[in-house]
Amino acid sequence: MKLYNLLINFLLIALVYTNAVAQEDTVKVKELLASASDKTKPYTEIIKLTDDAIIVCDKINYPRGKADALNIKGKAYLKLGEYSGATNAFFEELELREKNPEWKNSSVGNVYTLIGESFRAVANFSLAIEYLNKALIINIEKKDEKEIAHTYNRLAAVYFEVIYRWGDTTAVYKAEEYANKSLEISKKLNEKDLTISTYNIIGVLYSVHKDFDNALKYFMLAVEEADKDSTYADKPNILNNMTGVYNIKGDYEKGLKYGLQSYELSKKSDIKVYIIGAARNLSDAYAKTGNYQKAFDYQVEANDLYVQIFDERKTAEIYGLQKKYETELEEKENKAKMTGKIIIGIAVILLVITISVGVYSRHKQQVLLNKGLSQKNELINTQKEELARSNIAKDKFFSILSHDIRNPLNGILGFSNILDSDFEQISDEEKKEYIGYLKTSSESLFRLIDRLLVWSRLQTGKVEINKEKINLYELISGVMGLQKANAIRKGIILDNEIHQEVNVIADKNVLDMVSRNLLDNAVKFTGAGGKITIKSETTDNNVLISFIDTGVGISKEDLNKIFLIDQKIVSKGTDSEEGTGLGLILCKEMLELIGSTLKVESEEKKGTRFFFELPLS
Repeated sequence: MKLYNLLINFLLIALVYTNAVAQEDTVKVKELLASASDKTKPYTEIIKLTDDAIIVCDKINYPRGKADALNIKGKAYLKLGEYSGATNAFFEELELREKNPEWKNSSVGNVYTLIGESFRAVANFSLAIEYLNKALIINIEKKDEKEIAHTYNRLAAVYFEVIYRWGDTTAVYKAEEYANKSLEISKKLNEKDLTISTYNIIGVLYSVHKDFDNALKYFMLAVEEADKDSTYADKPNILNNMTGVYNIKGDYEKGLKYGLQSYELSKKSDIKVYIIGAARNLSDAYAKTGNYQKAFDYQVEANDLYVQIFDERKTAEIYGLQKKYETELEEKENKAKMTGKIIIGIAVILLVITISVGVYSRHKQQVLLNKGLSQKNELINTQKEELARSNIAKDKFFSILSHDIRNPLNGILGFSNILDSDFEQISDEEKKEYIGYLKTSSESLFRLIDRLLVWSRLQTGKVEINKEKINLYELISGVMGLQKANAIRKGIILDNEIHQEVNVIADKNVLDMVSRNLLDNAVKFTGAGGKITIKSETTDNNVLISFIDTGVGISKEDLNKIFLIDQKIVSKGTDSEEGTGLGLILCKEMLELIGSTLKVESEEKKGTRFFFELPLS
């Protein structure tokens, strides 16, 4: 009995101690987040504090604290121009908040607004508007006026960007509508930051109408309010807009005055996007006043910073994060549906098994009778298969002609007819869409015909081989350039890890076609957030060239078929792209013409590696 009491006491003490430690860690998280919310701190320090808070939250399983930390971290990354870091933080926060709808005062709408703002920053306005509209629906349902005003403000900013970058003047009305709605609510709630931001947006909208006096009036209202709060971080943005207006008016003295103020404040806070704006305005003003050295220096600084923030790799990462989130969401929904189907399936299987046991005994006798006949038929079937195999290549060729060529041709003819007959009635947006379909169908048809012609030449032995010295890095760079836009659209990172000094001996046309087909295949079967690497390894007198992706991979069954013309592998790319089934076969046969062999390693859901060797020059 004494031992029992001792054990109970020990467990109680352990429980109390554990709770005390957890409470202490929770208090630590709150202290770290309070410190990170201090607007006077540098953004790099804020990110460090939130990272520390996230570590503690993971340790004690405190998801609410982690979500709050990710929110602060994402906003700090936004200010620094680290948009991939911001988007990643916001999507992670969104997942936590959607999993825990019971949290009080937890705003999913706010996260959608911040994701929309991240996409606005990298000029993906369609995604920005999509996420901001989702935020607006949630915020209106919750009657959260502050967040409604915030979302209206960001929608106004996006539509201004559409006017500024795309020249779409129809967006002016939407921008003005959302800006006025935001201003009305923010003034009612006395939300100073939102009011200042909306004054600034209204100012730039007046500048679109070339009403520069009213534009400057709203910019000054914004500056006056910003000066009342020393922690307001976006004052350089207002000053940049004022500088731009003064430069347009030809008042370069005031342009330089406000431009230098913005530059100094932006440098102090290290908000790179504002430094870029200030430097460009100063470059413009100095050029117009004849100080070309300063104009050049500021322009160089602006360009260097722009490349740091908006390089292709980071843009691909951001699009990849969005596609990855949508894919995971779709997988969760499909999994829930699949669970119900599995339950029904199990019930059906049990019923089938019960019936099958009764049928089996009768069937067994019939099987024995058929066995002798089957052996006789086996020889006949073998002969039939050999005869059929000799016709497979021809059938494959005509199958491609009759089906794969017809599809893009139908698309081209269909959309051409629509544009020809209804051109005046179709909106510009629809015309762009139809022209896009025409372009896609034409490119698909061109690739198919190109591959068919090469394949037919291979079959007739009419391919001439001309081996020469080729710089591998330059050739692969050119091939990657052709796929760059498609890869960025899908959110895929392309890495050229070929050594720049490596030269090989090969036929340039053959190597170019093989590389294009292998990279095209890798992009097709790699999803958002994935990576494709082309690398080289020198061994003795050869160079091993590898095309490595992190895509969907190939099943063991299909690995045995991919180089066979008589095998049809039905698979679509991660964006439902369709193929001809000829690409890899062409690669293999063409490499064999120059004395090489195409090999493959793959694992489902982990990726694929195609590789071959060429002589080192």
